[in-house]
Amino acid sequence: MDIQTILNLMIQAVVMSFVALMVFDFVGGLWVVPLPPAEWQPPVIKQPTVSAVAPQTTPAPQFEEIPDPWILEPQSSHHSAPASAVIVPFPALRLLPPAIAQEVPPTKLKSKRAKSSTPRKSASTPKRKSTKSRKITA
Repeated sequence: MDIQTILNLMIQAVVMSFVALMVFDFVGGLWVVPLPPAEWQPPVIKQPTVSAVAPQTTPAPQFEEIPDPWILEPQSSHHSAPASAVIVPFPALRLLPPAIAQEVPPTKLKSKRAKSSTPRKSASTPKRKSTKSRKITA
């Protein structure tokens, strides 16, 4: 088998596998698993109430509230001075020199017939005339 046939079969196998996957997904979606009724409640498992150690309550840590940074004013003096702009010079582009305008001589109109690279046989050798005489019958 040549490489074109192998690639063709591989492409067909990939496409057909996707088609089969979509068909199986569609057929599997036709049978929907029914949901339990709305009044149904899952069974509750009760935990034993006997414990060996009494639970200790720990106080929740207290956090201080952080102020909104968009509303705050700058506190230090070095933030009040505007930053100077830094100008980065780009390197000069090295381009080709401009084109010099030259006059283009007008070209001759091309013939409609294409020239072939090999000469014709009829042009180089004369045609031979037949020596037999033809009879015209009506």
